[in-house]
Amino acid sequence: MADFAENTFCSLCGVLIEPHDGTPVNEDNSLPWNSEVRAIRTRQSYQDPFVTGIGYLNFHREVIADLRTDVAHTASNVELQAHELGQGPHRYWCFPVHEACWQLLYYRVESWKRNITSDTIARHLFAILYNTPTDGARLLLPGHDYGGAAIFQGPSRTPVVSEIYNSKLFYINHDPNDWFDFDLAQNGEVEHPSGTGCCEKHWPSSPDLSLLSLESFALDLSTLKLSDNDETKDIFRDLPSEIIMLILCYLPTTSVSSLRLVSPSVARASRPQLLPQSFWSSRFSLNHEMEFAFASRSKILPPEPINWRRLYIAARTMIKDPNTYPGFQNRQRIWKALVHVLPALELRIKNENDIATTPYKDDMGISSFDRSSVVSGELTFQYPKSSLRDNGASTELDAGCRLFEKQQLDWTKAAATQSMVLGVSLLRHDGRTYISGFRLLPAGENCERNELDRAGLINTKNEQLLTLGISSTLKAVRVRVVPQGIIGLCLVLENPSGVDSHCFGDFGLADPESGVAELQSGAQLHSCTFIVGLDACKLVSLQLARVHPKGISSIRSLPDLKHTGRNADEMAEIWSPVVPTTSPSWRSPRPFPPQTFNRCLHVDFGGPNGTLLKTLVMINVFMGEFPHVFLGFSFIYCDGSERLFGHRSYQIRSARSYPCVVQSFSIAGGKGEVLQEIWTSYSRKNDTIQAVCFRTNFNRSREFRLFGTEAYDGECTVNSMIAPLGESISGFSVKLKSPHDQIRDLVVDLCTVSHAPSEENTTGISDIFSVSPFHLGSAQELLAYIGGFAFRTADLAGLRRIRFSGGIEGCSRGPEHMTGLQLEYTEDEAPHIIGQWLNGLVSFELEPDERLVEITTWHGIVNRFSRVKFGPLTRIEFVTSKGRRLINTQHKRHEDLVCLKYRENPYEKLDTIVWGCNFQWDHVRVLSTPKPERQTKRLILSPTARETPQWTVREKIFLEEQDSNGNADSVEFITITFKSLSDEPSGLSFMYRSGKTQVIGSEGERPCRQELQEGEKLTRMDVGILRANRLGSIAFHTDKNRELTFAPESRPVPAKRTVPSRVRPINMVQKVETHLLRRETSPGAAEESLNHSYNVPESAGDFVGLWAVPARKDGTLKYPLFGPIFETDIST
Repeated sequence: MADFAENTFCSLCGVLIEPHDGTPVNEDNSLPWNSEVRAIRTRQSYQDPFVTGIGYLNFHREVIADLRTDVAHTASNVELQAHELGQGPHRYWCFPVHEACWQLLYYRVESWKRNITSDTIARHLFAILYNTPTDGARLLLPGHDYGGAAIFQGPSRTPVVSEIYNSKLFYINHDPNDWFDFDLAQNGEVEHPSGTGCCEKHWPSSPDLSLLSLESFALDLSTLKLSDNDETKDIFRDLPSEIIMLILCYLPTTSVSSLRLVSPSVARASRPQLLPQSFWSSRFSLNHEMEFAFASRSKILPPEPINWRRLYIAARTMIKDPNTYPGFQNRQRIWKALVHVLPALELRIKNENDIATTPYKDDMGISSFDRSSVVSGELTFQYPKSSLRDNGASTELDAGCRLFEKQQLDWTKAAATQSMVLGVSLLRHDGRTYISGFRLLPAGENCERNELDRAGLINTKNEQLLTLGISSTLKAVRVRVVPQGIIGLCLVLENPSGVDSHCFGDFGLADPESGVAELQSGAQLHSCTFIVGLDACKLVSLQLARVHPKGISSIRSLPDLKHTGRNADEMAEIWSPVVPTTSPSWRSPRPFPPQTFNRCLHVDFGGPNGTLLKTLVMINVFMGEFPHVFLGFSFIYCDGSERLFGHRSYQIRSARSYPCVVQSFSIAGGKGEVLQEIWTSYSRKNDTIQAVCFRTNFNRSREFRLFGTEAYDGECTVNSMIAPLGESISGFSVKLKSPHDQIRDLVVDLCTVSHAPSEENTTGISDIFSVSPFHLGSAQELLAYIGGFAFRTADLAGLRRIRFSGGIEGCSRGPEHMTGLQLEYTEDEAPHIIGQWLNGLVSFELEPDERLVEITTWHGIVNRFSRVKFGPLTRIEFVTSKGRRLINTQHKRHEDLVCLKYRENPYEKLDTIVWGCNFQWDHVRVLSTPKPERQTKRLILSPTARETPQWTVREKIFLEEQDSNGNADSVEFITITFKSLSDEPSGLSFMYRSGKTQVIGSEGERPCRQELQEGEKLTRMDVGILRANRLGSIAFHTDKNRELTFAPESRPVPAKRTVPSRVRPINMVQKVETHLLRRETSPGAAEESLNHSYNVPESAGDFVGLWAVPARKDGTLKYPLFGPIFETDIST
């Protein structure tokens, strides 16, 4: 068994099990509570589960304990053995539990099942744990969070411990067996808050106890003036106080409070000072709020006589103060976490005689049946030679349930002239209500004694009964199912009086996880049979069968069905949210091995006869990561309503759920725009759809796909679905791939549309904003990250409106992030969306002759030393050609953000914005193209021999710009600022003769300014380099034989320093890097020892500007990402 995680957690409470180094311990030097463990394990494969004695976990992920349940590791006769944790079908299975948690569980089971053995509990607990999904690293994933402890189930111990210590759940590591504070209940007296004047000692350790202790009973209605009508409505007014007290003892405390509010007589009789000791002691009995306080430790009760009222008040105080009593708080948390296991455990124990001794026997077939298809949850089979998926020892139980056995409910056991009663048992398990079993009873008295047949686990505490007539015909059975099992059932019966539907369980509950399958029958009830599949505690599959006239014997007496015949049982389609009227013709091949949870989506976004198409304004596509690309769709209408199909989040490789990336396509339904064509790209390798493209009757299209260096299958099957003339696409049917519910097939539904304009139906796909390799050039390192990214591009010319989108809680971006842009153009009324459209914010209008000349984005800093250089976008700013600033910010602090600037310059204009994203990062870049008047000019960024990473963004400033009137505007001053704690250059700015200023780097301190004369040009730049490749100095040479050097102003000397100290200069230049034209004079021989000369090509023209890639952390100038810009003429 391979190791997958450093940490091991208790299977009952979810808290970290602390390993022990094996040092001998005794009763005087015992282990902490979270180190004492037991192992729930089997002897071989799935056979004979049992529980070991008390032991400890070593650092090799083994429980060291005696095989005997009643022997602890501190006993003198102990025989310690190593029990390796994990799941191993060829050896044994082993689950660890804290000894404290096991004792609490044992106590709860023994309270309703006396003299039960430990191995009996272990056998049924093992079945439940074995049936619980895992994440592939031995971490159980039940449908609850262990009272909050699940969030700390990380792979590494150190961060887990520190996170717990600094959280509100710090108490989960404290001993739940801490001593009950009887001093709190016995020392001193309390003055009762009822104001009756009785004086008792006050507890000095709890000054607020008078407010805390009796908050549920503090309301005194005896002083209220009630009308005669109020008194007559009180049904309890004629009951004697003894009967009222007896009623109150059986009610939970919250119900007592509610009853006192509605009944004046109960309020008068139940004043706190009048409540007897029997009431207060009932608060500590089972099914009451303090039932956990003395569970499994009755020996520590105080001596008689016990003041139960004081004990109750003390317990309430301890719960309210977890800082002082963390162990007591943890005990309550564990007790509540066991509630999720106990119903299933109790149900199994009560049905012990009807459960297979071992899971886990193969299903059995009946050849004399005409069988329907099978409705099933996502099953995992573990027995050998299974024709379905075989999850091994250390693989993920990615399904929701395991198939333990199959049973049948034989309706033929009732006479054809006999009415019967169908009992449907329900079980609440892991936050859902499931169907656990069926039974048939004869109608009339004493039906319980004359049970005809049963299948599954019968729960008489929660059972729904239905009386069936003699002449009833079963037309159909509708089953609501989730991956974990069957949660609802609806029988459609035809009687002489008509057709009736009878629902059981949560059939009416519609959620994204569930779906409905319909099994057609049309047979008399007395000739039907239900074949049901069971996991540990509930039904996980259902199949209808009709008996041949010859009759059949019991399913348990028939020979096993060979695995080769199992594929004859076709898996029924499970539809969400409703079952379509016609079955679609799927295009993709059937999955192999077959999937049991065969879930499909009926995506009816057009409504009946396409009535909603004219109000459709936006289509959202929810995307995950390779190979789980498409997870769902949503459709937005003009009234703001939304129809959701599928999932907004996905879960892969761990228990954590990740929000989907949302990609949007605007559609003008009100103007008659409808979907006319959909094409899909199906990957046979991954058995999933990897690309979808929508095209409308306005010849607008949008392709949805993920980009990355992995996973996109070039050998794919492209399916095109085009609506005939006069019709449009009003919906589609989608088949999902289990267990992660990615889309593996899609076919369209059509309707006749009368309001759509009769434009030419062009079959070509035209996406004016398609993504090309040129757009992805800056994202090459990012695209190597696993999972893939969604990319969109947009043109920045011809804009008339820009609207911003921000994040929202629960999505891939929070409220502090910018998530996308909606761009509208003067020549196209349909808006174009890039990024993710989650929460529309402000918008800005641009004038017809106004364009964008500068864009600045701010990103969070994440993953600084890996492929991902920048995090999600937090702020974006636009500057227009008229000097207006369009800004929207979601992040209030900018010190910890990366700032990227894009400017129009004399040579280039801002042309395209590229926006890529996954569930946690954004990649936003603005691309430039040469201006038309500068088509013959090309810029040379020196040094040409040094390669700049593609992901970087170069800022550029030029020696000559244009003023607001379009006239030449040359540089008048060059200014360099310096870092605060050194003389290293921080930023460089050009001030033009018009007064405009442009900066690269970050403005620092102690500016040094040099003036350029009118018409003077730069010819050379010298860069001084310090140790560790830090930028030390910058100097320029001009065509007028001037050298422009920059030195910071002298630092002020503190007044207290009287004798100047000998300080080594900060800027100890180690070398000088020179950038110059070949035709210029080379540096003198005297300085050659320090100089590294970079000559630009001989064809280069003038020195026209500077470029830099500022440091990500502080935005300062950074060597070697800094240099001059020369121009060259490519027309010659």
